[in-house]
Amino acid sequence: IEGWTVQELDTESSVLARRVFIGTVLTVAVALLVAVAWFMAGRGDATVEATLSEIDQASEELIETLTETDPVIADFSTGNLSDREAAAASSTGLDATARTLFDHASNLPATDEWADLRSQTVSLSDRSIATARLLSRTTSYVATVEVMFNRPAYPLTADDTDIGDVAEMTAIWVSRFIATSASLPELNALESHHVEIDTLAATLPDWQSRYLDALRAGDVEAAGTAVGDLEDAVLTLESELSAGVRSIAEELSDQKAALLAELEE
Repeated sequence: IEGWTVQELDTESSVLARRVFIGTVLTVAVALLVAVAWFMAGRGDATVEATLSEIDQASEELIETLTETDPVIADFSTGNLSDREAAAASSTGLDATARTLFDHASNLPATDEWADLRSQTVSLSDRSIATARLLSRTTSYVATVEVMFNRPAYPLTADDTDIGDVAEMTAIWVSRFIATSASLPELNALESHHVEIDTLAATLPDWQSRYLDALRAGDVEAAGTAVGDLEDAVLTLESELSAGVRSIAEELSDQKAALLAELEE
């Protein structure tokens, strides 16, 4: 080209080549960003769909485990606990499925779009866990008290050679009762019952002395009065426990019904 040197032509070609290269790189980069955004959006949708499916499955499992508490609640409604293992398994299963539902709800995106579902599902999980806790603590309380009330048959008379054995037997039961009363689980429905058990535990050392003194003195009437006092106290506590457990059965039934109604909507 007239007036241009070879060096000038080479320089212009290099600049043009760099511009073309940079333009190509930018175009490819933009295309990649668009592709990545599209891929991530699709992946996000797939993740949400998977989470929703897991929530549906966990909800069905929660309905099943709630329904499986029926025999235990029916047992409690009689004021008794006839199958401790079944009650423990029922509360454990309910707690596990409720926590699974909670975990899946926590995987929902933290956006306004999913806020209501997340809130509702977490609430269902929390209340189901609370129901499982009430079931578990009631089972533990009743089972523990049954062991505490499993007392020896106290004789009204004893030879000198037998008094030592009776004293040891009495001391073991009294010390076990006192120690166990301090470890009973807290339950609002059985709070007054727990207080009465603590009151009895506090009086047992004096009762023990009164009973053994009567045995040593050969005072059958005094020994009979001591044994009768203990029997009356324990029988009263057993009756009050049955009433408290029946009240808890009603509470559990109401909680279960409310949870099932929400889950089956």
